[in-house]
Amino acid sequence: MSRIRAFCGLAVLAGLILSAGCNNNSGSVANVSGDSLTRDEFIDQLQTKRTVRVVGNNGQVVEARVADTLAFQAMQDLVTRKIVMQLAKDEKVAPTEKEVDAEIEFRTKLEPAFIKELQAMGFTLQGIRQNVMSELAQERLLTKGITVTDAEVDKFIADNPNQFKEPAQVDLTWIFAKTEDKKNQAQKALDSGMLFKMAARQYSDAPNAAATDGKFPVRDLSALAPELRTKLEATEPGKTTDWIVASEGSAKFFVNSKTAEKKIEITKERRELLRRRMAIKRGSEASDLTKRVQEKLRNAKIDVQDNALKDMWKRFEEKLKQSASNAKLPETTTGGSGGTTPAPGTTGSTPAPAPAGETAPATGTTTGTTTGTTTG
Repeated sequence: MSRIRAFCGLAVLAGLILSAGCNNNSGSVANVSGDSLTRDEFIDQLQTKRTVRVVGNNGQVVEARVADTLAFQAMQDLVTRKIVMQLAKDEKVAPTEKEVDAEIEFRTKLEPAFIKELQAMGFTLQGIRQNVMSELAQERLLTKGITVTDAEVDKFIADNPNQFKEPAQVDLTWIFAKTEDKKNQAQKALDSGMLFKMAARQYSDAPNAAATDGKFPVRDLSALAPELRTKLEATEPGKTTDWIVASEGSAKFFVNSKTAEKKIEITKERRELLRRRMAIKRGSEASDLTKRVQEKLRNAKIDVQDNALKDMWKRFEEKLKQSASNAKLPETTTGGSGGTTPAPGTTGSTPAPAPAGETAPATGTTTGTTTGTTTG
């Protein structure tokens, strides 16, 4: 669940770096009590930042080290996108602008908030179009010559009923206290009658608690740690849990609402999404897209002008040539097989048809596959 939230930021980062370049890194990003935070400072931090905050399966926000700088990962993604598009053109499967329009309409039918959610993460409309075009190109490279019949789709649905259920959801507010003293302060405020969200805003150590009124970032019950899930299942809406021991502190939850598991309607769009998933799986078994992209990347002439990225790219090219068998393609940005899977009608980024197992859920709302190249 954390992966999509972490990697979607790379697309935003890439856009910021590129836009800063176009503006000659001039101007101010923010003003801090009279002190200007310049765009130069901002870009320098992005180019050298070695950790990111991610949301774990238990819902806690933790610091994680990155394999390379975020700027370098973003550049890898962008270079690989170019390589994928060139490969699609070579094989005459590159999508047209009209086909991109149709794909965005398709994704919006699956998830009406598709555009708004990506814009909320910093994507521009042009950026969304570019990502959709790249994802369509990947899908077509994988599925060229592959056919999945209606009968095969019907059989998959009949054989995998559990894949067509919307998981139980829970809307939570929480207080995370790193110390016993902070926990006691929060509990005293609650005992005095303070609203839970106000106490979360004032006392919680969770990142962004003040800005979100303590909104817990995970809704899917099945994505939570078993101990926490058991506690929440036993707590009625409008009630709070006891304090729960968590890594580096304690947590208390207020249950705003719950939604029980239910069957998902198999609409025309979801059937098409499933058909495409199945085609991608077959295509990935018959054709190694990663290898094809790596080969084209190795033979490409790539001139990196940015001094902060030039040496890293040289080392990457050496690794790519020496260790192709250990390389893999990084995540896409508007979808991908490594994201979360909110059911239709819920919020959050969702996975697309991807070369996953036959039990892969068919309820995602985007159709991206995995692209890019990284080495270990």
